[in-house]
Amino acid sequence: MEQRLRSIEVQQAEVLMLLKGLAEKMDERIVQSDAWRQKIERTVMGDGNGNKGHSIRVDRLEQSAERQRFLVRTLIGGIAILIMREAWRMVGGV
Repeated sequence: MEQRLRSIEVQQAEVLMLLKGLAEKMDERIVQSDAWRQKIERTVMGDGNGNKGHSIRVDRLEQSAERQRFLVRTLIGGIAILIMREAWRMVGGV
């Protein structure tokens, strides 16, 4: 009976050591994941010290694309009006 109790105590000690090692690894992983998450947040949202994140850059790219589309439509409209006016003159209009 005493031998059985010692065997159980040895097994419990081994399990305790294993759990302590796993807890340390888990703590390390939590620290690493927090650091990684903060790095991603700085990359996406910016760091607040003048370094703008990617989300802001994407917004600006979208705004730039909208301005470019507006400019192209305006130029096409202007060219179309000039062509129609010149065609009207050739036909004998004004």
